[in-house]
Amino acid sequence: MTSSLIGRIYRLTFYIDVWNVGITHDRIEEIIDNGYIDNIQWFKQKKSKHYTADPFAYPNNGKYHVLVEDFDYKSGGKISELILPDGLQEYNLKPVLQGSHHMSYPYIFSDNGNIYCIPETYETRKVCLYKKTDESWEYVRTLIEGLPIVDPALFRYHDLYWIFFTLQNDGFYGNLKLYAYYADHLESTWQPHPLNPLKCDVSSSRSAGNPVMVAGKLYRPSQDCSETYGGAVVINEILTLSPTEFSEIPVAHIKPRQSSPYPHGLHTLNALENATVVDSKRVAFDLLAWRKNPFFKDFWD
Repeated sequence: MTSSLIGRIYRLTFYIDVWNVGITHDRIEEIIDNGYIDNIQWFKQKKSKHYTADPFAYPNNGKYHVLVEDFDYKSGGKISELILPDGLQEYNLKPVLQGSHHMSYPYIFSDNGNIYCIPETYETRKVCLYKKTDESWEYVRTLIEGLPIVDPALFRYHDLYWIFFTLQNDGFYGNLKLYAYYADHLESTWQPHPLNPLKCDVSSSRSAGNPVMVAGKLYRPSQDCSETYGGAVVINEILTLSPTEFSEIPVAHIKPRQSSPYPHGLHTLNALENATVVDSKRVAFDLLAWRKNPFFKDFWD
């Protein structure tokens, strides 16, 4: 065995990732220009074997409601809601989407005055669209099925709707190859891009938040998983995107601060009006990590 392989086995056997969600008043354009994030305020955490990650936010009655992956190593993941600024002072998670399968990455998308969510549910091999109502999230339709889609990102660009994603069964735990589908409307049949996979790069394929327009340029956050899962966020500038073409270049590499209480990874970044929600992780020692780590079985398989 090589030393790196031995190190990976040891890591999977005795360490688990513990993520948390935070907010910074750094705007997305400042983060892109600076290449780092300062002054993150972290949400309260429940316990070390439980974590929140994948923050996506929408405004409601003067506050930001933040949907997160609410994960427990015993029961798996569901989608819960935190409210800013309340969640910075007390731990108060409200479950809003859950089922018999794991749910994460509650991607928020606004269109024609409506707020939608497409959580990751790769185990079901479906991407399902939910619409925000007064009291809950209502299932609308299935957009794509038959694929183990990881971290789908839905956005509108040049009068078309796009979904970018990776696939769980593509190697490197769904971090390797970038795919795109497009449609004329949310209700239309989604078509695969003829260049799929658009890229094969473990350092910048997997989605890491909402694509965002800044000064007329389209930027796509992605995960750098080359050293560890969710190690950093790479901001890509999309240069060309059409039903026949695609190109992008990395323009910023955002790592967690080593002085942070969560210095070992950063894998979601979403812009608000005057702030940005993020998540970061710390690696925690646990004698029973081999029973909890979701990647351990895949590693041996």
